[in-house]
Amino acid sequence: LDESDIETEQRLDGTAIGSALSQACEVLSQSEARSRVAVLLTDGEETTHVIEPLAAAEVASELGIRVYTVYAGPRVRLIPAPQGGARRIRVDVGDLPKIAELTDGLFFHAENREELEAAYAAIEELERTPRSEERFAERYDLYPLLLGPALALLLLASLTGATVARRVP
Repeated sequence: LDESDIETEQRLDGTAIGSALSQACEVLSQSEARSRVAVLLTDGEETTHVIEPLAAAEVASELGIRVYTVYAGPRVRLIPAPQGGARRIRVDVGDLPKIAELTDGLFFHAENREELEAAYAAIEELERTPRSEERFAERYDLYPLLLGPALALLLLASLTGATVARRVP
């Protein structure tokens, strides 16, 4: 997140749910996994209509990709009323429930951290495909740096043990 750029130009800012889902479909279509799953986490409605979310969901369904959608945000928003006070309106989660339904996934609405963790725990419980990955670690042998001084000290100890210095306490 520290390396992320926050977009400040309005024309470049937005939520592209359809584009994100189609990109996930492209990546997962090359997978050999028995169960292919995408988790779509968003905090807003589709605002950038490059690819319609339902069209991307249909592609996911055809490819056998199950999509779990998670809306992270409040259930109710307060809108200021012109005469003072505020009106409570239910948040529009857009096409997220339809996307989950089309792809045999589930829709979750997480209003706080605990609900978000519960949503991910439920998804983890439902999808149990074993995964394997290769990890590489570079190793550096540091013993050669200490080997020379250690051998020198050993030689010095055996030389002093054979001389008059062995009697010195």
